[in-house]
Amino acid sequence: MRLILDSDALIKLNRAGALGRVVQFFDCLVPDKIIEEAVVRGQQLGYPDASEIRELLKGSATVESTSSEPGLTRGLGRGESAVAEIADRTPDAIVVSDDGQFLSLMERRGVALLSPAAVLVTLVEEGNYSAVEALTTLDRMRPSIRSDFYGVTKNKLEEISRHGQD
Repeated sequence: MRLILDSDALIKLNRAGALGRVVQFFDCLVPDKIIEEAVVRGQQLGYPDASEIRELLKGSATVESTSSEPGLTRGLGRGESAVAEIADRTPDAIVVSDDGQFLSLMERRGVALLSPAAVLVTLVEEGNYSAVEALTTLDRMRPSIRSDFYGVTKNKLEEISRHGQD
């Protein structure tokens, strides 16, 4: 499965302790503009997770070059525009984000989507994470994700756990 990760996804998955597992088990594409946003700028601003993200991505994810033209789609920032550009040229990939406005736009364009929380379910369904581990990770992610994503994901993981798929 190919995933295109935006800044939010990288940061939230890393802070929850799941980014390493995600880049290990999925073919992850990260736009160069996202690297600039989440890693380079994050390091300049002194965010410790920026260095962690850089190390986890090194050799495990593909950094995709994107157009230098800003705003392929009106109203999007550089990072979102870069994700949209890669989604357009990689139709089999799934965009991972939880930016509501961006997700709505991508959905209207027919792009497959997952929230960072839903990636945990996919890891469990593919046998790369136990439901118990994923629930613990989801709880670490809770303060930074939308409550509707949290609730749906928690219910799904609990259902999987009850049916012994962990």
